[in-house]
Amino acid sequence: IRNSVIVNLSTALKLSQRFFSSLVKNISYIPQSIAVNKLKKIYRDMPAIVVSSGPSLEKNMDQLKELQKYFIIISGLRNLKALIEIGVTPDFLCVIDSMEINYSFIKNYLNLNIPLLIYENSNSKVIENYKGPKILYVSNKQFCKLLGYDVDLLYQGGSVAHTCTSLAAYMGCNPIIFIGQDLAYTNDKLHADNT
Repeated sequence: IRNSVIVNLSTALKLSQRFFSSLVKNISYIPQSIAVNKLKKIYRDMPAIVVSSGPSLEKNMDQLKELQKYFIIISGLRNLKALIEIGVTPDFLCVIDSMEINYSFIKNYLNLNIPLLIYENSNSKVIENYKGPKILYVSNKQFCKLLGYDVDLLYQGGSVAHTCTSLAAYMGCNPIIFIGQDLAYTNDKLHADNT
């Protein structure tokens, strides 16, 4: 528990300025978003695939092209280019991180019509420039007071895969299948080479 508290505190201290800056910049764009509440149980008992960018993604990715018409495909931004290149269009994209790298993953795809799941601290450049629909969840109910309407929370965790999974469960998807979610450093790699 002690180590977990230290890591969480260090993360909060290191990223708090970035979170606050994103929040302030996002305030003018967030009201144009759709509240995640509209998606609650909308895909009850439809299967979903959460696409993560672990090293094993490369060996399973080609199967997505044939399966996409049978599944709701949910992915973080890191995988977008690789998915588009093989002819797979995700049903939902998720961005949680305020880090600048997220914009680099989507900057060539700003005109897509794929719903993008965001929250108040998501990368502000992504929120400002992405032309497709944006779906808002909150990480803190206090933010709803500023908005003037209620928006549901989704679980975040330490990875965008947590948020993708939370969205799938929130929409009622069943089962939820994971590809590229290695939970290990397969072949000493952090991510698939194509992501």
